[in-house]
Amino acid sequence: MYWQFATKRRRVRESLRPHARIDAATEYGYLFWLREFGGRWPAFYTNGNGGNKVIGVPSLDLAAVITSTNFNTAGMHAATEKLLAEYVLPAAAADP
Repeated sequence: MYWQFATKRRRVRESLRPHARIDAATEYGYLFWLREFGGRWPAFYTNGNGGNKVIGVPSLDLAAVITSTNFNTAGMHAATEKLLAEYVLPAAAADP
């Protein structure tokens, strides 16, 4: 049983490690995008159509889900990234 748990932990660690550089700010693990939000919060996340996101921010001990209905529109991911960087993450960081 321990072996199965340890194997799963290794798989998670590998999926959250950069394996490809996408652009100057973004890398890709296995199934997860990796980048820093708001200039100070490293995070891993998944994207869905419409700007939907599931994000983990270890430094804030935060997991968040954002749902949006901007399906197949330009800027759909930029809108939720702005929401995260300007509102959600600063509020989570300020919460004692």
